[in-house]
Amino acid sequence: MKHVTVKNFRNDLPLSKIEVSEDNVRRTKQKAGLEDLKGSIKKYGLIQPVVVIEKNGKYDLIVGQRRYLAFLELGKTSIPAFIIEPLDKTSRKIVSFGENIQRRKLPYQDTIEACDFLYDKFTGSGSQKIKKIAEDMGISETTVKKYLARRIMPKKIQKYVDDEVISDDIAYRITSAHFPDTTKIISIIEKILKLTNSEKDRAADFGKRNPEASVKEILDYAKNPPKFFEITVYVDPETNSDLEELSSKKKKKISTLVKEAIFNYIDEEFEE
Repeated sequence: MKHVTVKNFRNDLPLSKIEVSEDNVRRTKQKAGLEDLKGSIKKYGLIQPVVVIEKNGKYDLIVGQRRYLAFLELGKTSIPAFIIEPLDKTSRKIVSFGENIQRRKLPYQDTIEACDFLYDKFTGSGSQKIKKIAEDMGISETTVKKYLARRIMPKKIQKYVDDEVISDDIAYRITSAHFPDTTKIISIIEKILKLTNSEKDRAADFGKRNPEASVKEILDYAKNPPKFFEITVYVDPETNSDLEELSSKKKKKISTLVKEAIFNYIDEEFEE
């Protein structure tokens, strides 16, 4: 593949002159997480310029489609951009794919530690702290609550977890779904204590998907769920070993880990 050569940098390339190249690999869910990105841009500006190739007085956008869309939605008229030398179609695809692979999110544990640090640093109520963390980190408040579930959990529920009256997993999920309504969090958890593990799991899932649902609606769903579908996933021995290690480390069943991964992926892909 030909090396990428930057021929120019424009701090204010007009958006009206940019066209999304057919070689941009981000073809689906282009607006996933766009609100978070817009929030980050409003606070910090654009940290990473887009990449374009000049073509007949216009510019093909090779890298940075979501950044381009965010600038459009923010009502901006220009965007910082690297203008690179022309590439063949294959090289364009590789550059676009490689940049998207490199721009992975901050690792999960690092994000928890960053949120935890800021929660200690900021002043105000729990809700105010979470809002400020979300604004500063450019992520949603829902995501912050997920990372800070233990910190924002009502003291009474923390004791239930410590005394192993309720699993930490169920308590974390219910807390992050319904914070800052501590009365509701306590009510849900106390009412599901005598339910089966499957019913507790359904209560947590339903609350996550429907945070405005009443305690009664959550309990009714837990006890009388609609039809569920079973999905079978085959993995190699090495992956299974990794899952067993994670299961032991996080004290969660493998099925719970897999389900969480699916839910998180869906939330990320469809978040507007």
